[in-house]
Amino acid sequence: MNITITGNLGSGKSTVCKELAKIDYQIISTGTIFREIAKERGLSVVELNEEVNREIAAGKHDIDDMIDNRSKRLGDELDNAVFDSRLAWNFVNDSFKVFLTVDINEAAARVFNDNRDTETYASVQECKKALLDRQLLEQERFEKLYGIDYYNMNNYNLVLETTNAKPETIAAEILKRFEEYKQQKFKQIMLLNPTSVYPTESIGEVQEYALSQSAMEEKSSYQTIEVGLKNNEWYVLDGQKKLLEAICKEQPFIYAVAGKKEVPSADKSLIHDFEKIGQFQYKKYPVEQDEKNLIHFEAAF
Repeated sequence: MNITITGNLGSGKSTVCKELAKIDYQIISTGTIFREIAKERGLSVVELNEEVNREIAAGKHDIDDMIDNRSKRLGDELDNAVFDSRLAWNFVNDSFKVFLTVDINEAAARVFNDNRDTETYASVQECKKALLDRQLLEQERFEKLYGIDYYNMNNYNLVLETTNAKPETIAAEILKRFEEYKQQKFKQIMLLNPTSVYPTESIGEVQEYALSQSAMEEKSSYQTIEVGLKNNEWYVLDGQKKLLEAICKEQPFIYAVAGKKEVPSADKSLIHDFEKIGQFQYKKYPVEQDEKNLIHFEAAF
């Protein structure tokens, strides 16, 4: 069985795959396949990109089909390989499907500071807008070409948030869950970083919300909370104390399932009280109003 890794733009897919390559996992990327096709046709990568753009303008996708078919063939031939690809999860048979999600502000900062030759922006805000626009275009294109909703989290076996986690931690978590999946211990899991989830209820004074010593000492397993999405940001709908315990224990992840309650508006004073009790600080705070072009994630685990 192989692993297919996809996710948001700027979520760190390639960086995580580099970590997996360090422990001898074979990495198959769309970029590698694309370069192979260019070489076979006697073209440079730039020239092949231009050909792809002409195909898209003409309503064709022959090169897309070549990449997809080659991914499928490699998936049938290889075992225990990792596919770093937007759509390999849809074409590689019997794969462990991983989706990496990330806060859009963190994604924009990563891409802006990455010094990519093909992507230059005047500011992080400009980069953020470009990422959101591109995500919408890709979502529409994938739906039109393949009839799939790329941002429906039910497509994937593991949804893992990378906003506040190190690449090596993410890679280790993927491999751990891959082994569990092969042992049929689960079908779908969503893991979020506790310090990326915002509170929704007042928790009162510190002395009225003391955390139990036994809960603080137990580090063997993650607890489960119910969450909701608003403006592409996670809020805890049930299990706020579990979230606080996870933050105090500095856990990298916490199990999350989609709740059915309506997500309330962000409350800055409530969030600051939560930080005070947890003795930490969020990297950023929720947007105060809806932003245009935000991707709608279908998180129904």
